Amino acid sequence: MKILYVVEHYHPYIGGVEKLFKTLCEEVAAQGDEVTVVTTLHNKRLQQKETLNGVSIRRIPVKNRYLFTFFGWIWILKYAKGKDLIHTTSYNAALPAFFTGLFMRKKVIVTFHEVWQEQWFEVPFLSAFERWGFFLYEKFILKLPFTKFVGVSQFTFQKLVASKSSKKIVKIFNGVDYSALELPDVQEKLGGFNYLFFGRLGVSKGIDLIIEAAKIFNENHKDATFHFVLPKYPKPMRKKVMEYFNNHKPKQVKLYHELPYEELLLLKTKVNCAVIPSISEGFGFSAAECCAVGMPIISSERGALSEVTYGKVNRFYPYNAESLVSALENAYQNKWDSKPEIKFHLAEMVNKYKALYCSI
Repeated sequence: MKILYVVEHYHPYIGGVEKLFKTLCEEVAAQGDEVTVVTTLHNKRLQQKETLNGVSIRRIPVKNRYLFTFFGWIWILKYAKGKDLIHTTSYNAALPAFFTGLFMRKKVIVTFHEVWQEQWFEVPFLSAFERWGFFLYEKFILKLPFTKFVGVSQFTFQKLVASKSSKKIVKIFNGVDYSALELPDVQEKLGGFNYLFFGRLGVSKGIDLIIEAAKIFNENHKDATFHFVLPKYPKPMRKKVMEYFNNHKPKQVKLYHELPYEELLLLKTKVNCAVIPSISEGFGFSAAECCAVGMPIISSERGALSEVTYGKVNRFYPYNAESLVSALENAYQNKWDSKPEIKFHLAEMVNKYKALYCSI
């Protein structure tokens, strides 16, 4: 089978969606299928054409994701020739992938990682124009007649079912590569109380909330350190976050300008816990991976987070800085709630996608 994946970003871009598709593409390629990925050239230092772990990657000369949405099909048409199907993702990649499939009479699967609907009006760092634009665009792509819609969690699946006919919707939980999550041995943790925020730069990640909470909590605990891993991309979002950070000026913060994967794993072993303060999560790779290595987490439990978290988990509710500070205080005193283990196996995810490909 020859499969074309159309995604806004791909490795080495940091994010749960990118991690999912890198893993899926490589596993499908390893089973003998021909896999091609079309994505943006988000960093000019990357190669426009390369093959990585059996996956042919084609980065088109479009850096801006909105230009990719409206003009990406010009390049995608070329790579869709001879392919059996197209697999894409919400949000920016969905439209050019759909039009390519329409023009070339290809079946198109879209994986929805989250469905926000009215939550677009809750997220920070967006103007009123942007909120309305994203809200209406999401409604638009939900109405497009894709061959199949995939929800990556029970939460996302239910949101899709509430939005359209359930006949086209399937549920395939994201898979976690547990074999790649083994933490290095560290003899000593960092001194004092250390908590970590990491992950993709997104408006739904609760970055404003963790900055506010860190300002309050660290002022009351001089031995506390907030480890803030801030990706370099997208640059406009990074600029907004840094402006917010500089306006609040929390104390005892160690700011990392992105970390290689191995260094991030090492940092995870040294801190006391991670904080996942998302407004909503369609799945929650960061939380699932922390739990898989036995790392305590403080979680908003919003969206699908309540489905994927286990082990030592402190939930904060309601969704505000004071509640998050209270959850941090419990963690500081080593007081944790406990949730039973749940696993999301990579092989099961790949097998379900392969079965879906063969069924259409």
